[in-house]
Amino acid sequence: MKLRDEDGQALLIALAFLAFFGIVIAAILGFAEASVRTTTNLREQRSTVYAADGAMDGAIQYARMHLEAGAYGANPCITYSATLNGVTATVTCVSVGNPLNSDRRVLFTASVDGVPRVETDVIFDGVTTPPSPASVLSWTYLR
Repeated sequence: MKLRDEDGQALLIALAFLAFFGIVIAAILGFAEASVRTTTNLREQRSTVYAADGAMDGAIQYARMHLEAGAYGANPCITYSATLNGVTATVTCVSVGNPLNSDRRVLFTASVDGVPRVETDVIFDGVTTPPSPASVLSWTYLR
């Protein structure tokens, strides 16, 4: 029997490498799972915001073409719906300001599944024939 026998040391080194790389791969897979989960959540949020934005654009254009929307203090002035990528957004609006002014100021709210997502404050210039020029005062995303 030799005192300095090196038999079996290669096995110990190989097992140490396997254990180390096993731990590293497990950590990397944990990060990958978190990334996939985050991507899925962001995709849903993006679809919701996209639907709310698109419906808001459509409602403003509808109000530009239909002068009775928001005129003379009508509340609610219109209800507008749009479905984009399978998500339905509904836009309602409220006429604000003095109903006797020639300019119409309207506050639009886009909701998805009953939750308000986007609010927009718009002034429609006092034009008697459509399309009415519109000025967006604010466009606010709600969380």
